[in-house]
Amino acid sequence: MFKKHVFFSIIGQDNKMSARKRIFQLAMKSAVFLTVLLNLYCIGAIASEVTLRPSTEVITPGDIFTVDIFVTPDTSITGMQLDLVFDASKVRIENVEEGSLFKQSGMKTIFSKGIIDNDLLMDVYGLILGDETVSTGATFATVTFTLDKQASGSLNLGLMNVVLSDKTGNSLETISKDIIIEILDESPPQIPGDFNNDGVVDFYDFVWFAGAYGSREGDVNYEPFFDFDNDGNVDFYDFVVFASLYGQ
Repeated sequence: MFKKHVFFSIIGQDNKMSARKRIFQLAMKSAVFLTVLLNLYCIGAIASEVTLRPSTEVITPGDIFTVDIFVTPDTSITGMQLDLVFDASKVRIENVEEGSLFKQSGMKTIFSKGIIDNDLLMDVYGLILGDETVSTGATFATVTFTLDKQASGSLNLGLMNVVLSDKTGNSLETISKDIIIEILDESPPQIPGDFNNDGVVDFYDFVWFAGAYGSREGDVNYEPFFDFDNDGNVDFYDFVVFASLYGQ
C-alpha cells in the first residue's frame, strides 16, 4: 500500500506563432538546457527524479498546453503517488492521462487521475498489477491545462507528497523541483523595457532583448519597442538604454 508523504503537445492551438513568441522560445531553450546540465552535474544519480516537462517554454493567454510528469528511477519501482500544486486563478486542468511509465512491456496497471481541490490536484497515483517492476525513465502522467485569457506574469507548478515505491512497498528517496512557465503578453510594453508587461524590467525582459539584438527593421525578430533610438536597428546603443532601465 502507499504511504502518503508531503510532496505541456499544444491542443487546439493555432499553428501560427507570433515572431515575438518564437524569439522568446529560442532564447529560453538555451537557458533551460544550461540549467538542466547544471542540475545533472550537481545531483548525479543519488535519488529517483520526478520532473515537470511542459510542452512549451512560453505560453500566451488562452493557450491549451500539457505538462508531462516524468520519472527517472534510480532503482526498480512498482508504483507512485503525488499531488500537483497550480494556480487556479490562472489555469484550469482539463484532463489527467496516464503515461507509459508503468505500461512498459504491456504491463497492466491501476491509475487514478486524482481530485482537484482549489489549487491542488491531489491523490494522483498509479501502480503495476503483478510482480513486474520498471527502472527505465518515462512519463507517469500528462496533465492538460488551459491558461486563462486574462492571465499574466508567470505560472508556478510544483509537486508535493511524492512517493515512489519498490516491490516490497518501501518508499524511495525522491528529488523533485518546481517550475515556472513565462506567460507572454503580446501587447506593446506599458513601461519601457518591460517587454512581458509584468511591471518590472528584469531577467525575462533581458531574454527578450537578447533575442532581438542585432535585428533590423523588416526582420522577423525586430519590434519597434526594442529599438529605443528608432534608427531601424537593435544594436549596442539600444542595449545601453535597456541596461539603464534594468531593475526598474
